[in-house]
Amino acid sequence: MPLKSQLMTLGGTTPFDCHLFLDNKPLLWGTSVKYLGDHMLAGRALKVDMTVAKRKYYGCFNSILSVCGKHTRRMATANKTCVSGKN
Repeated sequence: MPLKSQLMTLGGTTPFDCHLFLDNKPLLWGTSVKYLGDHMLAGRALKVDMTVAKRKYYGCFNSILSVCGKHTRRMATANKTCVSGKN
């Protein structure tokens, strides 16, 4: 079960000797946090992990291709899907 409250440092080193508690339970330091659908990575600079978004995109695209059939042209299928706005 993922925790809803985590600690993460952006723009500096992580102070592992700092212990914060919420409702007498310790908050854990995380290396990645999902915020508004994007996965942000901890570190000296703000980084966004796009692998999850790419995985979802290709999964949806492959699902569309499997429904349309293997004999249709892929670009025609992609254009038809983008223009109609249907998933």
